[in-house]
Amino acid sequence: MVEDQDRQASVLEQWVGVLGSPVIWTFHLIIGYLLAEAGCETGFLGSESTLRGVLIWLTVLGLVGIGANIFWGYRRWQQFRQGSSSVGYDLRAFDRSAFMALAGLLLSVLFGLLLLFNLYPFLVLTAC
Repeated sequence: MVEDQDRQASVLEQWVGVLGSPVIWTFHLIIGYLLAEAGCETGFLGSESTLRGVLIWLTVLGLVGIGANIFWGYRRWQQFRQGSSSVGYDLRAFDRSAFMALAGLLLSVLFGLLLLFNLYPFLVLTAC
């Protein structure tokens, strides 16, 4: 029973590792466009510099979340990589857990770069 709960927790952790960064990026995209549209049309945040600051902080917050996911994915991948040599097979023969750890790491790096590219317009262009 305890082993099943550990396995379910491990599977949930693996899915969070794979899907965490894309979900963070998606929320950043949706909330950023909502704030920019509402801030420019209604002016509820006051000035344009305030809107720009909020969008930059939203991006930094997303980068922190994706950075945590990168750290977690790297640690999980290292665990499976170290465990594979003791089992007797190399990294070419993945099991599902090792594949999901590596996929989560690579997806996190990709979406982290996308979020960094989203930061550039906030620094250079006007928000409205």
